[in-house]
Amino acid sequence: MDWSQAISDRDIALATLGPDGSVFVAMTTALSTDGDSLIVVKLHPDDGHTVWTFQLRGPLRPTAVALLADGSLAVAGYFLATLDFDPSLGRDIHSPGATGRGAFVTRLTRDGGYGWTRTLADQPDGNLAVAGTPDGGLALGSVFSQSIDLDPTDGVDLRVSANGRGAPYLVRLSAAGSYLWGRTFDGSDPSPTFQGLTVDGTGNPAMAVSLIGSMDVDPGPGVQMIPSNGPAPWHVVVALDGDGRYRWSHVLSIAADLTSRALQIVFASDGDLVAAGNFSGSADFDPMGAHHIFQAPTGASEVFLTRLATGTGAERFTGVVATLGSSELSVVAPVPKGGVCAGIAHDQPIDVDPGPGMIIRANDGTGTSALILALSSNGAYVSDAPISVVDGQLLAAGDAQAVAVSRSESTLTVIKYAPARP
Repeated sequence: MDWSQAISDRDIALATLGPDGSVFVAMTTALSTDGDSLIVVKLHPDDGHTVWTFQLRGPLRPTAVALLADGSLAVAGYFLATLDFDPSLGRDIHSPGATGRGAFVTRLTRDGGYGWTRTLADQPDGNLAVAGTPDGGLALGSVFSQSIDLDPTDGVDLRVSANGRGAPYLVRLSAAGSYLWGRTFDGSDPSPTFQGLTVDGTGNPAMAVSLIGSMDVDPGPGVQMIPSNGPAPWHVVVALDGDGRYRWSHVLSIAADLTSRALQIVFASDGDLVAAGNFSGSADFDPMGAHHIFQAPTGASEVFLTRLATGTGAERFTGVVATLGSSELSVVAPVPKGGVCAGIAHDQPIDVDPGPGMIIRANDGTGTSALILALSSNGAYVSDAPISVVDGQLLAAGDAQAVAVSRSESTLTVIKYAPARP
């Protein structure tokens, strides 16, 4: 453990790591006199002391945070009432719309000051994902219901879902919050689940979606139809270029809970995309191609990491962290030289070598154990380091560092780990 920092009277925590090891945490709290609040703090990389704090009062919940190219921070989520998002002397009023639930993204400056807010009204899902782009802008993604105005500024870009109910969408904003473009993806599933969003080093976004049914993954005039898998779910990764044009897609057939974060995605530094998550039973990581099938032991839940080739989305390889019990992927993040690190919790011994070798790490015997696993660009085992997280969750990782949050009643303890770099 590098350091820990206790923060009282907080709930719901999201975290991300800065390149210097700083920790950014977004939380909510219920204040007895002022109602709900969003609290964002920056913690110092060396000892965890608070560098700055941003507070916004009102009924809203963060669902994602992202560090942007200039060192500023984006916080996305949903809000339930008309709010002034500017806590300074200025005013920036936004309404959630007639349904009483809207999505928001707020940009904070490098020193924790207020930048701007953009909102999408009448979004019952509201669980907005956000990722930074190399030019200092950001990408947003989620699922809309029936219709949506994708332009969160004063303009209008109205879209209506083909099935009359729900569809995924992506939006690109500039560093100043200007609307650049929006894309929607029509399909037969009335309630697809948005799983993840990532952007590569040249500004190309990719999303992960879970659905039961078919979907046209080309948001432009072309058609790239993913056919229905019957009653079984598909997990689909769709990659666009920086102007919102279709690049490629890849389908995985995984037995997983569609309402959970079953699939996470991240671009490695070499441009490959890594899709990671959990599966039980049988999983096919290339059902549209060569059929690369893994079988988990009966009653077990295992972690997988699938690497998809830059430019084509073809499966390069899939590795599985095997166990006879239950393992859960908390987070996956890029590390230097094209590698990735993954935070994994497990309640039984696991084999942390996803290749043909075997490296067993035991459970500590007191419940759930956790570790950070580092893999090279070709999926080979590099290193792992244990993490002590009691009644908590591993929230962020990067460059073989990790941030965890433990909960004890109304107190959050932020814990930073800095194992040796791979």
